Amino acid sequence: MRLGKRRATPLPELNMTPMIDVVFQLLIFFMLVPHMTRVNKELLELPKLSGTEDQQESAITINITRDGQIIVTNEPRTVAGVVEMVSEEIRRLGGDRSRVKVLVRADHRGTSRMVNQVVSALAKLGVHQIRVGVEVPSR
Repeated sequence: MRLGKRRATPLPELNMTPMIDVVFQLLIFFMLVPHMTRVNKELLELPKLSGTEDQQESAITINITRDGQIIVTNEPRTVAGVVEMVSEEIRRLGGDRSRVKVLVRADHRGTSRMVNQVVSALAKLGVHQIRVGVEVPSR
């Protein structure tokens, strides 16, 4: 009978690198998503009205400042530029105008001239899902 040293069987190793990578990806995702939704919304004083529904996600958010400047994703645009951008979105969606959702946010201290021009231009394109952003007054 031979009594010798037993060989120690190696324990299986668990590679943590892929799990750490996934955790970091999730952290980055959850840090950037709220920032990206805020990028589309300029600091405006919206009209105080009780809206009919909560804000839903829209494909395009158009901000109109007090002095009538149009801003989309932090870039100033003209009405023609907005029309071009919405036309590209219509093409991207396969020509289905009913799937294009637009949110127009306008500062209540400005005039409605630019809002009317933007909405009229979108209506000529056949976009009819246009919502106007309002601030719900606190009770």
